Amino acid sequence: MSKGKKFEVEKLKWIFLLFISLLIFLVALYTRIYILNLVVILLAFYIYKNGDAVMFKEYNERQRKKIEEGRVIREATKEIIQTRKFLNKK
Repeated sequence: MSKGKKFEVEKLKWIFLLFISLLIFLVALYTRIYILNLVVILLAFYIYKNGDAVMFKEYNERQRKKIEEGRVIREATKEIIQTRKFLNKK
């Protein structure tokens, strides 16, 4: 199986698990078996910890780039302010 195909299967697995979690939550609300909500919460933590990197890979990469760009801009601004280069206009 190719790497892209394997990634898609992995992504589908996590989306399916998320869908199952949603169904259990709806059943818990409808039947008022609130202990099932505990199962949903535990399942949600598991999905968040292990499935986030698979399901939202592209989004996480874009966010990391934005954060890095912001950090670079902050560092440059900090340096300019500390050296007071913005006051030395000619």
